[in-house]
Order: sequence, then C-alpha cells, then structure tokens
Amino acid sequence: MSNLYSEKLISVNMDVVSKDSAIEQLICMLEKEGRINSSAEFRDSVYERELESSTEVGEYTAIPHGRSETVNDNSVCIATLKKPVIWNFETNEEIDIIFMLAVKKDSSDTHIEILSELASKIMEENFISNIKKADNENEIYHIITKKEEKKKKK
Repeated sequence: MSNLYSEKLISVNMDVVSKDSAIEQLICMLEKEGRINSSAEFRDSVYERELESSTEVGEYTAIPHGRSETVNDNSVCIATLKKPVIWNFETNEEIDIIFMLAVKKDSSDTHIEILSELASKIMEENFISNIKKADNENEIYHIITKKEEKKKKK
C-alpha cells in the first residue's frame, strides 16, 4: 500500500483556522497531485461521511475520508497543524494531526484495510509523538512507511 503515500501529500505545520480550512487544503493537495479529478465531488463525499459521525479518533488525530468516483488513486494525505483546531463541535475535541483518505468508490475492502492500518499505527507507541516531532515531509513519509518496509523485507 506504499503508493498510498507521497511526500507531496504531506504538509508540516499547516496553518489553518478551522476544520473546514484544513479539509479544503488537503483536498487541494490531492487535486494538485492528480489523485482526484473533482475537488467539489470529493469534498461532498468527505462531508457526507463527517455527518455520520466525527472522524476524530483520539490522540489529537482525525481521519476524515471520502469514497468517490472522482478518486483516481487511493491515497492518504497527511497534515500536522501549526495550531490545534476544533474537530468535533459536540465535544469541543481538538486535533492537530490529520490523515485524509481518498478512496475509489468501488474499493470498500481497500477502504477498510487502509483505515485498519492507520488505526494500528496510531495505537503504536511513539507513532503520534514521532509524527508531531517531525520537521519535514520526508520525516513523516519515512515514519508512515517504515512498517511497510519491514513487511516487504520479511
């Protein structure tokens, strides 16, 4: 699944003022890299999912995601935020790390695999703290793909 990740889909110290502006910047990154064809259609799928329940998962982390026909390549876009933003207005839960998933509409098994893989990584000791300490996109890329490299070597 390493083609999910790219340094060009990672932003360190993203300067945003709200959940909406963070989502918008991540969608722009996906579109710029050709991972999605229509930012409007993909945005709709992300917000449709957000209406079901908050994608905040603890550890000051959120995993917003959308499944859409506009997705060209299944992708994970990552951002650390300069300042936390409120993600869940019902609980005032703040987040400062975002993993946005862009998944092809017909990839329901892949969608679950990616979510499961990310959830496992988030629960690993030091994973989140290492992401927060990273100074650049390359460091985050290596943190997120490190486990996959170990699997390939076996």
